[in-house]
Amino acid sequence: ITVAQFLSGKTITEICTHRNLSQTVVESHLLNALKLKQLSAKMVLADNKLEEIIRELRSNDYNINKVKIIFGDKYSFFDIRVAAAHI
Repeated sequence: ITVAQFLSGKTITEICTHRNLSQTVVESHLLNALKLKQLSAKMVLADNKLEEIIRELRSNDYNINKVKIIFGDKYSFFDIRVAAAHI
């Protein structure tokens, strides 16, 4: 249901509200869909964001926590995990 709603154009926030789920749960559904190839990272993140995050992941031994510290509030853990799933 989460993936279908996302594919129909709903934002993560809208899905949370509609399904009465936390943002973390919705994000985990989307990450799982990425792993199952039901979604691609490019459907979730803009190309420039994806490329920037991937560059940092590769430069930092794919350490998500380290990359999050580097980016601070610029990108969320979800964004970084999406990029990591793409690699």
